Amino acid sequence: MTDQKMTKNPKNPINQSFNIIGDRWTLLILRDIMFYGKRHFNDFLSSKEKISKSILNNRLKKLIENFIIVKAPDHSHKQKNKYTLNYKGIDLIPLMIELYKWNGYRPNLSEEEKEQNFYNEIHFNRIEFEDKLKKDLTLEIKQVFNENHDLFMDTMRKISPNVKTIAECKFESPSKPQKKEKSIKTKQKDPIMTDEKARKYILETVFEIDHEHLYEDV
Repeated sequence: MTDQKMTKNPKNPINQSFNIIGDRWTLLILRDIMFYGKRHFNDFLSSKEKISKSILNNRLKKLIENFIIVKAPDHSHKQKNKYTLNYKGIDLIPLMIELYKWNGYRPNLSEEEKEQNFYNEIHFNRIEFEDKLKKDLTLEIKQVFNENHDLFMDTMRKISPNVKTIAECKFESPSKPQKKEKSIKTKQKDPIMTDEKARKYILETVFEIDHEHLYEDV
C-alpha cells in the first residue's frame, strides 16, 4: 500500500497505530516507562537519546490523549507529576518485548549496558518476564486510579459515555442496594458497553473483581 493510499485510509489499523506510536521518541518514552521505571518529566529528559523538552511535551500529551499513559500527581513529591501506563499502554507490552527481541542482542556489551539489557531474560524467560511486567504495571495503574478518583472518572467517561453510570454505582448510598443492582443490570444491556476493555477495567478498578486477563494474586 502506498503512502498516499494509507493517508486516504485513516481507518486502516496499522495506519492508526503508527499515527499514535509510530515515531522514535514515542517508543523511547514507552521503553523508559516499561523497562527502566522512569516516571517523571526530568527522568525522560535524562535518557541518553536526549529528547528535547518541546518534543517530550508533545509526545506525552499525545499518549495521554490516546489513553496509553496517564498523568497523575506524585503524592511522594507535591511539586511533581508522574506518568504511568494506562490500560492501552499495558496492552503494548508484548509488542515492545518483540521489538526488544528483534534487535536487542549485541555482542561486547559494557557493564552498564548489561544492567539495562534484558535480551537474555526476555529470550529465555519471555513468559515470566512479560507476566511480571503486566502484573506490576496493572497494580500501579490501579493504585493511581484509587488515589485519583476524578482522573479515573474522567478516563472512563472518555472511553465510553455510559461507563460513568456503572462506575458511580459504587459511590451511591449503601442504603439503596436494590437500586444499585438494577442500575448495573440495566446499563450492562446498553450496546455501548460492548467495549470489552472498558468493562474489564471497571470490574478491575471500581468493583475490584479480577477478570480473566488478570492474575489471581493481583
